[in-house]
Amino acid sequence: MMKQKIISVLEKYRKLFESSEMCYMAINGGFEFEVKNKLAYGLQENFNEENSISFIKEGKIRKRDGKTKIVDIISISNIDPVKPSNLTYLNGKRNLNKVISAIEIGHNYLSQPTVFMINKSTQDISKCYKAGIKDNLYIIQIATNITCLGETGHLFLKRSYYNGVKSHIEKDCSDSCLSKIRTFYETLDEAYKEVQLKNSWNDVKTEIHIFIIEV
Repeated sequence: MMKQKIISVLEKYRKLFESSEMCYMAINGGFEFEVKNKLAYGLQENFNEENSISFIKEGKIRKRDGKTKIVDIISISNIDPVKPSNLTYLNGKRNLNKVISAIEIGHNYLSQPTVFMINKSTQDISKCYKAGIKDNLYIIQIATNITCLGETGHLFLKRSYYNGVKSHIEKDCSDSCLSKIRTFYETLDEAYKEVQLKNSWNDVKTEIHIFIIEV
């Protein structure tokens, strides 16, 4: 249910995500923040009719040992209080509501070593586990494949990224990289979903793959 709602929100904002503005964000940094903002708001509106769940961006979860974990998006129950030993702290304030679900969002360029994306997913899962979230946990990983850099691409990418993207385009290895990533996500969730987007800005073109995995 939640996975489908996530996909529905992404599709709702497809026109925005495929705009020239988002292509600029994808190469200049910030695309994943746009996804996080729209997803949090879209899910809140999607569940609004139930009036029993609230979606919190950058939710702070403090365990009994005092350690705090910040999760990209959490949903909390508006009606089910929990024991003091399992409180959720939001913006530094105690909240007597149970965490229902959690979403962690990561972003990598497809030109980066595939292991970077795999490790980011593993780290996000571990972080949520340490925060006490082991049910209804969703990992969203964004892979931006820059297919055309144009003449001005070096202005918007760090030199190491720029060289990597150029090499990636020349080697034409997108399909093999995506195959490895898909195989890994299938080991985590046989029913994982993938949303594909395309956008362009000036002389830059990107293909964006958004993977939704239920852990």
